[in-house]
Amino acid sequence: MPQPLNAKNDLFSLRVKYGKVTLFMPVSPKTTYDELINDVLAGLATSAHTPPAETGASSFKEMGPSDVGLFEGSKMVGTADGQQDESIRFVQVDREQPNLEEMGIIDGPDAIVYLGFRDASKGVIAEPVVEIPALVDDFDEEDDEAAEAAIDDEMEGIKERA
Repeated sequence: MPQPLNAKNDLFSLRVKYGKVTLFMPVSPKTTYDELINDVLAGLATSAHTPPAETGASSFKEMGPSDVGLFEGSKMVGTADGQQDESIRFVQVDREQPNLEEMGIIDGPDAIVYLGFRDASKGVIAEPVVEIPALVDDFDEEDDEAAEAAIDDEMEGIKERA
């Protein structure tokens, strides 16, 4: 079960990402791999989110630690040929290490892991699929047109009353 952050400062907030979801999990450096996965699955089970279709599970309650993999990611800023590359490269965390600290997951700005899920048809943990949100919301053109029409109508009403 996730622990509350306390005054001893032995806990830190770990960001756990998959898809468009980011969980902020209070963890201790001594938290084990399976403890973290169980806490993450418990949190996801109480949400409206469903596991990726490839897992074959209809709910996160049906999943256990062996169905989920933790990955560290690093964003690439360029390729060997000098082209821009905004993709994230993933490396699976060694679940045999005794705790997060030994896995190299420590408090700091890079305290983030990504979730990969077992593909039921292949029997292996797939790389994470994540979407990093844009800083500016993308608006649908229809929404823009509807908003502009509403503003125009309001302006016409103001002119008529003046």
